[in-house]
Amino acid sequence: MKFNRRNFLWTSLGAGTAIAASQEHLRLNAIRQQQEQNQIARSSLSDEISLIDAAYASEADWEDEMARRRQLLSVNNLTPPVLPYSRQMSQRLIHFCKLSVQQYKTNRKNPGYKGDIRVLPSYDDTIKSYTQLTSFQQEQDIIEKYLKNFQTQKVTSDSTENNSATLNETIQEVELTFQDKVRQILQRQHRIQIFSGIALTSKQHNILVFRGTQTQAEWLQNLNAKQVKYNAPDGKDYGVVHEGFLGLTRKLNPEPVAIAKQLDHTIPCYITGHSLGAAVATLVAMEIAQKVPQIKDQIQLYTFAGPRVGSPEFVKAHSQLIPNSYRIVNLADSVPLVPPVSMGNSYTHVGQKWGFLMQLEDTLLNHVVDTYQTAIKQGAEVNQTIGKREISSDKVKETNSP
Repeated sequence: MKFNRRNFLWTSLGAGTAIAASQEHLRLNAIRQQQEQNQIARSSLSDEISLIDAAYASEADWEDEMARRRQLLSVNNLTPPVLPYSRQMSQRLIHFCKLSVQQYKTNRKNPGYKGDIRVLPSYDDTIKSYTQLTSFQQEQDIIEKYLKNFQTQKVTSDSTENNSATLNETIQEVELTFQDKVRQILQRQHRIQIFSGIALTSKQHNILVFRGTQTQAEWLQNLNAKQVKYNAPDGKDYGVVHEGFLGLTRKLNPEPVAIAKQLDHTIPCYITGHSLGAAVATLVAMEIAQKVPQIKDQIQLYTFAGPRVGSPEFVKAHSQLIPNSYRIVNLADSVPLVPPVSMGNSYTHVGQKWGFLMQLEDTLLNHVVDTYQTAIKQGAEVNQTIGKREISSDKVKETNSP
């Protein structure tokens, strides 16, 4: 069967969501079973009033479950942003998110490419004022390479003569090839450095950008939704976070904290990312705020299409350290809905929510960087924080203009 990487990735997302929601699934099954038992017991009664009571009791179970989920999603005492959301910066940051993906893909096609963003297709005059300080990299196993090599060997073997002796030799050859690939995986012979983000600076801003998922190894980390304690430098209890996201964040080279120490601490520091990059940016912002206190008040976090990262305790601590945090989400995008809110010690989002609706009838199209870039250029995102009606800082400027 021909290997289709995109189908594999999105199938993996569905599988991962199902795995992550296993505990929730068991609990819901228990609720359904109880409902069925209640219904059976009550339906045997001849009194019509008892049947009505049974229906109300069954509905109450679901109402209790929905109330419990609303409570989990409602994180109280969050520190609101001090600065208004800037659509102009949001446009620029999602542009850099696209560049970071192009940087990775260019390197995969051309191993000699060193990461200079000026040669990328989306580089233009609007960002020429920024100087690229460095590129963030990670060492990863490239699973696709094992599969491709195995498939190539299999196709070559299948093209041989179809007599019995040759067939037996072919089977043995394929088995040996597979065993060799397994040994290579165990010995990590296909472990390479890949680009994961970019650090930039200008006279006005510092920017740290992290890209979304591109490798199958990263998808496996996405699926690792087990919660682990967030070990803060100050020793305080900041709750728990997604193990896979934390693992990827702490593999970045150079360390974002080391880069932050070199930045001008008197100008804004924007930290951003799309999809997996949004999760990484959320954790990087937390690390920098704690370990580089002189730049803490300059941090502004803009995330696009981000999944949930941590527990309510983590989110509260995050909002206190980084109040100027904004998450931009397509309401038709499924990625911000995972991991499930009720999993483990519960998962919830950080940041003030700015949403838009762009339903393109396809899971991938609803999620990709281009969709977010188009919506933000159109000014489609609005603040959806409950009980508040706010506009972006750019709109404020327009309103105050003569």
